[in-house]
Amino acid sequence: MTTILIYLLKVALSISIVTLYFHTCLKKETFFKTNKITMFALLILSWIIPFFELPQISFEKIQTTVTELDIFLASGKEIEIFGNRTAENDAITLIMILFSIWACGTIFRFIKMLISHIRIKSILFRSYEVENEELRVKVGSDNIPSFSYFNTIFLSANDYSENKESIITHEKAHIKLNHSYEIIFMEIIQALQWFNPFVYILKKDLIDIHEFEADNYVLDEGIDSYNYQHLLIKKAVGTGSYTLANSFNHSTIKKRITMMKKTKSSKSAWLKLLGVVPVTLVSSILCISMIQSCDKSTVDDNAESKTEASLEVNDSIYSIAEQMPQFPGGESELMRFISKNVKYPEIAQENGIQGCTVLSFVIEKDGTVSNVEVVRPIDPALDKEAKRVIESFPIWEPGMHQGENVRVKYSLPLFFRLE
Repeated sequence: MTTILIYLLKVALSISIVTLYFHTCLKKETFFKTNKITMFALLILSWIIPFFELPQISFEKIQTTVTELDIFLASGKEIEIFGNRTAENDAITLIMILFSIWACGTIFRFIKMLISHIRIKSILFRSYEVENEELRVKVGSDNIPSFSYFNTIFLSANDYSENKESIITHEKAHIKLNHSYEIIFMEIIQALQWFNPFVYILKKDLIDIHEFEADNYVLDEGIDSYNYQHLLIKKAVGTGSYTLANSFNHSTIKKRITMMKKTKSSKSAWLKLLGVVPVTLVSSILCISMIQSCDKSTVDDNAESKTEASLEVNDSIYSIAEQMPQFPGGESELMRFISKNVKYPEIAQENGIQGCTVLSFVIEKDGTVSNVEVVRPIDPALDKEAKRVIESFPIWEPGMHQGENVRVKYSLPLFFRLE
């Protein structure tokens, strides 16, 4: 669950970066098809980038601060030590809560998509089909705005009698340009990234581009621009549309009319597309996992001659690996080991001292435990006892990343409580 949430956050960061660039630099240009290709390429890259890693960078003498979030990520259960015994508390962790919230939101978005599809199909089922040489056109209630959905155009009875040529031409553009498939694709992205506000901005930009493309198609087909713009203004006060449909009333009328009157983007405007390269690079650097540290050790080269040589050991320590280290027998055995070996110091009991001490340690490539440190002390006696038990851990199953054993930093909170 932790790995999934971290991956989703990396994707969200990447999508946010590309959305900011697209929304501010490319959205208003008239090369609509290129804009869409760029948008979808950046979206797809945002989901792929987190799987790659750049060459690792080492930093000397970096001390990793263990925050409360690290504690929640590192331990799925609280370990409570009561005087002369240890109890395991199956508490719901922060990670489980966050994952459940994301899953519920995603399920809700997919259900909303399904309901929208059913409603559209219901409208089309209740309407009657009219003769058309090229397209499937249906006519129905005046209370529903005209729209297209995949290969079908729906018109209200009033639109069919008064404005069918302009509206059918407009909706025909949506069908020919496969806009329904693009909307579905964006809805899926939105369902998986519902917590990311930039996804909603990007979807709105896509809908605007769809309308700009359709309006441009209408004018290229010879429809009078003045009459068409007058029709748009007239329809602007219509009722709302459906999530998955390409509605004639979609988008801001002012933006659509402005875009129709706008001259084609100059050749220099195409240079803005070059900005995609640094944007993608920045997104890659920020999203790729590069959690590393470096240890520096000094060894005696020749004791007799009393010469010392220092050796730099650049061995990355991961906070999150593809396969995290495992205590022999799993988490339940870890709890039993601590329960059996931790002794509540008598001096701490006599003085009424209790609280949570947090320790960090590294599981080496061979599964041994090293670098045991108290990162949040509460009392010398309690801290010493907690450190002693962790240093006595047996050999773990080491962590793995990209098929190789790696060093992984682990954090563990121990709660000393007096009954």
